[in-house]
Amino acid sequence: MSMKQFIFLWFVSTLLLVLLDAVWLPLTYEKVYKPVYQKIQGGQQNPVKLRMEYGVVAWIVLGFAVASHISHVDHKKKSQTSLLKVFTMGATTGFTIYAVYNFTNLATFKDYTLSLAIKDTLWGTFALGVTSVCVSHLSSGVLK
Repeated sequence: MSMKQFIFLWFVSTLLLVLLDAVWLPLTYEKVYKPVYQKIQGGQQNPVKLRMEYGVVAWIVLGFAVASHISHVDHKKKSQTSLLKVFTMGATTGFTIYAVYNFTNLATFKDYTLSLAIKDTLWGTFALGVTSVCVSHLSSGVLK
């Protein structure tokens, strides 16, 4: 795979993760995330301040993780490109990254909740699994 092809996979992976979060976060933010973040940041008198520039960095790194494992799939061998295998590779990566993030938060912030850690880890597992399947399917057609 050429560097140009890898960068393409990286870009598409990042874009898909942003799109998935653009659906997930508006549906869950008020009830799942905001109460915990607000408590960590000092209560209701201090509104939650999101710093989007660091979120963009996180998406870029997650996109890199997906592109990295998809770039090693041999799309000429059908046994290696089953949807379940590709989903499992992405889901394992998502589980690992999100679990480290969430359980580190749980260890360091007294107001971070086990419920949020579990929900967000499950979300990351699903999001990276789905992104991996989509990017793998796209790359099998584009990168032949």
